[in-house]
Amino acid sequence: MKNASRYARGKAIESAETVAAFRAIGCHEKDAGLRNPDRLAEKFLGPRYRLLLRLRHLTRRYAEFAYPGMYWFHLARTRHIDALLNAALDDGVEQVVFLAAGYDSRAYRFSDRLNGKRVFEVDLHGTQERKLECLEKTGVAVPDNLSFVSIDFNKQKLEDVLLAAGFDPRRKTFFNWEGVTYYLPERSVAEVLRFVNTQAAAGSRVAFDYMLQSLVDGDYSSYGSRQVIKGFNKVGEPALFGICAGATEAFLKTHGFRVLSDMGPEELEGSYTKGEEGRTRRVLGCMRVVCAEVERPSRT
Repeated sequence: MKNASRYARGKAIESAETVAAFRAIGCHEKDAGLRNPDRLAEKFLGPRYRLLLRLRHLTRRYAEFAYPGMYWFHLARTRHIDALLNAALDDGVEQVVFLAAGYDSRAYRFSDRLNGKRVFEVDLHGTQERKLECLEKTGVAVPDNLSFVSIDFNKQKLEDVLLAAGFDPRRKTFFNWEGVTYYLPERSVAEVLRFVNTQAAAGSRVAFDYMLQSLVDGDYSSYGSRQVIKGFNKVGEPALFGICAGATEAFLKTHGFRVLSDMGPEELEGSYTKGEEGRTRRVLGCMRVVCAEVERPSRT
């Protein structure tokens, strides 16, 4: 059991580093309209991924060949969730939670906008430990308002660890839950949504990306679908959860949310992957990004 746990931690760290590598490579795009805004992503890369960053033109070309749409989806997802966070802050959010934060850098990139607000990064202890080492080594200061919340999902409940860390249920909160849902069984997705709905103030928001249920069921007709499932299976993380096309609003309504936006491939491409020369880069056809708001009476 101990060995299995160590293996899981190792997989989580490597998976987070792979995603950071996509963002780091994208940060060097010459076309400003296609540039990933995560200027801190490369600070979390080890030697192997730093080599890939130096060979970024070849790496990007190979990634697009092996996993069509993956690279550009990561760009679109990063930029879109940045926009959703900014919109939430404009609308008076007082607290921000990054669930399964990995090497997300928004607590640092948005430190000025987040000043005076409570910010939490929730993840496995091993991933957080390495993240802190990388930040210290590269001279990136940890904001005073940021709390690292370690969790063992096999033994602890999200609400217990967050409340113990100072999460305030009375404050309107933005939850970012990026790159996670498709790896979880539906009951785990429902449990997180239940926590957000019952423990956060009315008007709180959650943003997450999700896979279409048709792909989970074996329909590989959308762009890049077959390759992304092959990649998931190769690293031992099969797709478990999806939402049926057109059913997102109904699904989230049953969990007490109102959908604010639900962007699929066409919308993401139109907003984020059209270059200066007018050519649009394709993103994964099986992924969408939704933002929903807690819809119930305010706490008294």
